[in-house]
Amino acid sequence: MINNRLDELINQQVNANCVASEYLQLLKNYVINNDYNPAGFKEHCMKMMKIGNSQFLNLSHKFGFKTPAFKSKKIK
Repeated sequence: MINNRLDELINQQVNANCVASEYLQLLKNYVINNDYNPAGFKEHCMKMMKIGNSQFLNLSHKFGFKTPAFKSKKIK
């Protein structure tokens, strides 16, 4: 269900090479590789896309994603 929704959002993007498409593709790959756990995606995305916190939050908001789920896990 998650993959289908992400694919649907990716296909809705007019330009396949735009920042939004890259963000969605990174998210899809990240959750697949991390057993559908989004923790740590924010840092990964910002590093891979070379974007700041504000742009990350704007992209997440654009697609209605709740960003607390993307924060890093606390290391004990």
